[in-house]
Amino acid sequence: MPADITTGEYELWLNMPDKYASVSSRSEYGIRLGNVYVWKDATGYNNLNHVLVIE
Repeated sequence: MPADITTGEYELWLNMPDKYASVSSRSEYGIRLGNVYVWKDATGYNNLNHVLVIE
């Protein structure tokens, strides 16, 4: 971690876009994890349901 990182709690999200540049920014082509309530349609991110605490 960088020495100057701000302390706090950070939610962990995972983005796995399509490998083709022509559609990589389109969330509907991203890889979705199979868990319920993980996928965020608007961004194409998967919520890992984990909080990282930096002290």
